[in-house]
Amino acid sequence: MTTAHLRRDPAGLLIITPPDAPLVTDAEPPLDTLVLEVFGGHLTWSLLSGQQIPAAVLDDTDLAQDWLWAIYGEAVALTIADLEAGGSASTAESGRAGIEVVVDAGRPALATAARRLAYAHWAARWWPASTLDAITPLDGGLLAQEIAELTTECEALVDGADAMVEEVEPVRAARANDYALAAGELNTAEFTLATGTSGWDWRRCPPGLIDAAEQAVTWEFIRERGLSTVRVTAVAAPGMTATPMPATGLEPEPKYRTAQASGKATTETAGVASSSENASTREIPAAAPTGAVPAHLRPRALVRTATGLAEAGLMLEGDAWTGAAIAPPGAESGLTVDVYVPGLAAFGAGEAGERQQVREFALDRLRGARENRPDGHLRTEIAAAAADSDF
Repeated sequence: MTTAHLRRDPAGLLIITPPDAPLVTDAEPPLDTLVLEVFGGHLTWSLLSGQQIPAAVLDDTDLAQDWLWAIYGEAVALTIADLEAGGSASTAESGRAGIEVVVDAGRPALATAARRLAYAHWAARWWPASTLDAITPLDGGLLAQEIAELTTECEALVDGADAMVEEVEPVRAARANDYALAAGELNTAEFTLATGTSGWDWRRCPPGLIDAAEQAVTWEFIRERGLSTVRVTAVAAPGMTATPMPATGLEPEPKYRTAQASGKATTETAGVASSSENASTREIPAAAPTGAVPAHLRPRALVRTATGLAEAGLMLEGDAWTGAAIAPPGAESGLTVDVYVPGLAAFGAGEAGERQQVREFALDRLRGARENRPDGHLRTEIAAAAADSDF
C-alpha cells in the first residue's frame, strides 16, 4: 500500500506529496526534478530517488478531477472533491491540517506514461552531454518524436507548454578522441600567474551550449606587457563548433579595439570586458564572430575576487567558448569564474555533488541501454548507446 500526504498550503493550493517528493513551489528544486504541466496544476517526481508516484500542486481541482482518479485512484479524487465541496467538518479540518491518503492509480499505464513524458522533457533540458565525461548527447530528433508520441498518449492529462511539441534538429556527436583544444602560439613575453578549472551552474545556460563536465571551464590569470587579464575557456557542448568563414584571400588585417573601464562601469569590446576601478586604456585583439548562436544566448564569464569583479563575453572558436577580461582588483589573491547566459536565474553554489549524481545516472542509463536492461529506456537513449559506444 502506498500513501501520500494531502494538504492545502497558505496560498490555497492543494498539494499531494509522497514522502520526500519535490514540488514546483520549492524555492530551489533539485536538478533531478521531473516536471509535467497538467490540467489544473503540475506533477513532479524525483528522478534519482526512483520516485514513481508524483507529487502534485493543484490550482484548479475541477480541471484536475478529469485525471486525478487515473493517477492517484478514485479514493483520492473523491476526498479532494469532498474537500472542495465543503464536506463534513472533520474532513474540512483534516484538509487544513493534512491527511494521509492511499494511492492506487486507476490507470497505471497512463501514470507510467506521464512519468516517462516528464523524464523525456527533463532529458531535453538537463541531459549532461559531455565530450570530457564521455556522455553521448541524445538525438534531438528522436527525442522530439518520442515526446510527441507520449504527449498524444497523455492527452487527457497534459496542458500548457507540455502539450506542445517543438521540432528539434538531430545532433551529431563528436567522439572523445576527436576533441582537442588548440594550443596557442608560445609567447615568451606572457607570464601565467595562476590557473583554475571548474564546473558551471547548469541552470544558468540553455542546453546545448557548454559541455556538462565539471572540468569544462578553465581560466588563466595572465600578465603581459604590463596588462593583467583573465582568459576564460569553456568547452562547447558536443556537436557545437564554430563554422569557419571560407577563405577568399581578401580578409582584412585583424582589428584592434580599445577596452577602457572608468570607475565601476563595465565596458565590453569584442569579448573583453572589465569593471575594475581606474583601469587604464588598453588595446586588445578583437575576437572572432560567434556564428549562428543568437547574441542573447551567448554565454558570458563573470570573474570574481574578494574586492572586485569583471565580465567578459565568450565567443565560439572551434569547439570552445573563449573570452578575456581585464583582471579585477584582488586577482593576485585568488579568483573564481562563473559562466552564464544573461536572464537565467542564479541559484546557490555547491551543486557539484548533485551534478555528479546526474552524470552518473546518465552514464548508467547508457550502460543499461547497451546491456539491454529492462529499464524502460527512451529510444534516443538506446540510439545514443548504440551509435557511439566508445564516445
